[in-house]
Amino acid sequence: MNFVRTFESTVNRYIPTKTITVRPNDKPFMINLIRNKIRHRNRIHHKAKTSNNPDHWKKFREICNEIISLVRKAKEDYKCKLTSQLIDKNISPGKWWRIAKSVTNFTKNKDSPPFLEHDGQIFIHLLDKSEILNNHFANIANIDTEPEIPDNNEPPPCHLNKFVITEKEILDQLKILNVNKPAGPDGISPRILKDVASFISKPLT
Repeated sequence: MNFVRTFESTVNRYIPTKTITVRPNDKPFMINLIRNKIRHRNRIHHKAKTSNNPDHWKKFREICNEIISLVRKAKEDYKCKLTSQLIDKNISPGKWWRIAKSVTNFTKNKDSPPFLEHDGQIFIHLLDKSEILNNHFANIANIDTEPEIPDNNEPPPCHLNKFVITEKEILDQLKILNVNKPAGPDGISPRILKDVASFISKPLT
């Protein structure tokens, strides 16, 4: 606990942080420029409806066309970015599959399994199919004769008397941390632990 408190206080003191806004409803290609233009368009639209001035409606149409162009360009840039990541040989398999699913819109099939035929009958209900499969695998897994347990009461020849943990082992474990994983119960990010592995391996040991 002393190590965690010291580490957290050092991180909070020397590592800068910033607050980000998460917008789950935004499209992945959305950028601040498009977002600002949309707000501007909404203000012009409200102004045009209120005044019914032709100049205001003209300005509104111009902003709409500008937003359409920006959205098309942002989509194209986003697709190019995903394509370059997919052909990167150093990309991790997990990240590659996440990008591939987002591009192809692939989703798991949540439909029920197909019907099951057994002894000339068709079974559709999930409970009936699970019972049939359970009985099948239980019958083919039965053992005719019980295996004989050896009568050996002698203790094992080896005993574990002590644990030896070296600084190098701790350093190796810190270096293989997955930085994409979330923090543990202590709240310390794996990315930070991996970056300062050479400095904290000794006190951790």
